[in-house]
Amino acid sequence: MKKDPVILLALYVFFIIALIFTEQKWAFAGSSGIEQTSAEAFEPQQDSPAIAAEEEPGIHELGAVTVTARKREEDAQDVPFGSSVFSEIRLEDADIRDVNELTRFSPNVYMKHSTAGNIIVFRGVSTYDTSISSPAGFYVDGVYYPLSFMHNPDFFDIERIEVLKGPQGTLYGRNSESGVVNIITKQPGNHFRARVFGEYGAYDASGNNPDSFRTGGTVSGPVQKDKLYMGLSWQREDSDGFMENVYKNTDDAGRTDHNNGRATLRWTPSEVWDVSLITDFMDQDDGKGFHRFFTGPYQTDRYEIAYDGKNFWENEGNGQALQAQYEGKSFNLFSVTGRRYYESKRGSDFDCTSVPLGNNVFIFEDTLLSQEVRISSPQDNGPFQWLFGLYAFNEDIDVDFEMQRTNQNMQQIRRTEMDISGRAVFGQG
Repeated sequence: MKKDPVILLALYVFFIIALIFTEQKWAFAGSSGIEQTSAEAFEPQQDSPAIAAEEEPGIHELGAVTVTARKREEDAQDVPFGSSVFSEIRLEDADIRDVNELTRFSPNVYMKHSTAGNIIVFRGVSTYDTSISSPAGFYVDGVYYPLSFMHNPDFFDIERIEVLKGPQGTLYGRNSESGVVNIITKQPGNHFRARVFGEYGAYDASGNNPDSFRTGGTVSGPVQKDKLYMGLSWQREDSDGFMENVYKNTDDAGRTDHNNGRATLRWTPSEVWDVSLITDFMDQDDGKGFHRFFTGPYQTDRYEIAYDGKNFWENEGNGQALQAQYEGKSFNLFSVTGRRYYESKRGSDFDCTSVPLGNNVFIFEDTLLSQEVRISSPQDNGPFQWLFGLYAFNEDIDVDFEMQRTNQNMQQIRRTEMDISGRAVFGQG
């Protein structure tokens, strides 16, 4: 009889919860033998070398950088493969706004960012243009972004970004042969924080002097101290761009119109449990008018095109991630349930001229449901660290490609529907 993998996952989670309650029972049974230690026992000795080093002038020690590259918290210097870690401060100091800009600060990483897509290249390993999949894995808060077109989101309210170089299939599974980008957003806590920002810019191209705006804000803090927290963040970017369509007499051929938001609800019912619900949305409407002829009968001046057809790239999507983390004395448990919806519509002039020959229109629609559960050794478990996990996903992909031509004999419509599912067991020790 064929067993439903969802039932297997449910049984696995039930087994883990039973272990947790068993561990809590053991801890309670042995609590009567715990001795109370006075605060004096934790006071440092006057001749402590660590204290002497801190008091000695001219000595400065850098703090440890904590990452989750191997799906457990550890020092970045203990990770046995090439990686780059970007903190919130580093992202702001370098004015890094998306993945395309991020790759310029990480060696051996490059993004093929064009009107054909967003393909991350690790150490020369890539795929062909317009491919919907990529050998580079991409995760935000533990949820996988399956399509390569999704791999260049706008950055806002980010905790850190981990760029992992080299094959990561042991812990990350499919489509991670070249590397992984792991984005972790900020979590709300007891500390109240708020931020509002605004930017204005202008670039004088062909004398049209287009304006650009970027604004946003963040607010987060406790709803109930030590128990419940909430965070909200939003960002908007708007610009007509520096390209002008002289055939249609429009100045927004290279426009940018991005709108992003995120809400996070965090609950810590006890010292060992941490539960978060993260939901976000994105809405983009960009122009694709960048290709021009600089010689021949259809040549145009710099920053100018002459299209008679379509010119747009619209992206919209939303996602939800439910994270639950338990930190016990014998083991740690982490679960992430994710849903990701994405739709992309692209239309372009077939010949990039004012001749009415036709358009190309691509429509991609993707819905991903995923569940990951993993159990691992605690951080103070000694020299041997272990991890075991289960992963399951289901993905629906619809792809429409229309070759709209003036000549009806050349017109084509291609439609593809894919239903992909998978299950995996992984571990490391």
